[in-house]
Amino acid sequence: MKQKIKLGIILGVEFVAIAVILILIFFAGKKTYKVTFDLNGGTLISGDLEQVVTQGKSATPPTVAKDGCYLHSWSASYKQITRDVVIKAVWEWQTSVGFDFISGDDSNYCEITGCFRDLTGDVYVGVYHDNKKVLGIRDEAFRDRDGITYVHMLDGILSIGESVFRDSDSLVAVELPGTLTKLGKYAFMNCVSLEKVVIPDTLTVIPEGAFKGCTSLREIVIPAGVKTIENGAFEGCTSLEKVTFLTEEYYVIDGELVRADSLTDKKDSRDDFEDTEYESVYKGIAEIGAYAFRDCPSLLEVILPVTLEKIGEYAFDNDELTVKTPLAEKPEGWAENWCRAVVIWGYVEPTPETEDEKHSWLDGLK
Repeated sequence: MKQKIKLGIILGVEFVAIAVILILIFFAGKKTYKVTFDLNGGTLISGDLEQVVTQGKSATPPTVAKDGCYLHSWSASYKQITRDVVIKAVWEWQTSVGFDFISGDDSNYCEITGCFRDLTGDVYVGVYHDNKKVLGIRDEAFRDRDGITYVHMLDGILSIGESVFRDSDSLVAVELPGTLTKLGKYAFMNCVSLEKVVIPDTLTVIPEGAFKGCTSLREIVIPAGVKTIENGAFEGCTSLEKVTFLTEEYYVIDGELVRADSLTDKKDSRDDFEDTEYESVYKGIAEIGAYAFRDCPSLLEVILPVTLEKIGEYAFDNDELTVKTPLAEKPEGWAENWCRAVVIWGYVEPTPETEDEKHSWLDGLK
């Protein structure tokens, strides 16, 4: 009996030893990987941003926060890790309290119709409200709200109505969403503190009186996607010092439009198009309405692009302004009294040497 017990103990010890050895061998063959959590502008509350995780195991996401936002998701999975990975926090702005909403014809969408009179400080317009996608802001929704200083809008909003922020005296800056396709008339009229606004390339028309009377606005960039600036859009912007009209160049090659920058960035393009004829076409502003930049005394120089086909009367009325344009003469679509400025026709803008070299190989294609 004693021998049997002794044998059982020996076998048990051997079994445990073998099991331990097998476990050690198993884990010794397992690799470890580095998982890095990127705050993406947020703040760490608790946890580790860098973690070493055994193959097949999961990392533990830290607790994070960001003012005016909530954590929508992480950019990649932190479970069953099989490689080194950087996982970025994906933030969603938390729509400010105090908005009024109305559902559209489709129950999955809604629009902002107004807000509390005493709304102050930074205002956040998120993409969703009660699981409904916010597609627009209706007329006068934020009109005459003196306490609002900054408006943040995420991509998703398609339209902003008429006089939406009109007469909001304290509004300093607005982030227009990159999805915006329609801006209403007088949207920012008389926002006397407005210093910064970025116009997205998705917007094709800057409507009548949109920024009229924005006396603190110093610079505006008109992207190539904008085709029309309507009457009085920037009238009375007395601090406006710089207006930049962006254009995009395309080549017509074998009947197809090819972006110039995409073509010249490819080294092999020289061989592909060595014997091909091409012509240049441009995308950019086509029409500037009457009084668009009237009463802008700080604007002393502006370069009008080759794409401009029409200008209304008194669009530029500052006699101290110098207007430069690559056009050789005034097009028929330009009003006789379109400006009181000095005009330099046939202006060729200086090109950096690196750009000259970049485009020089195209000289022999014509």
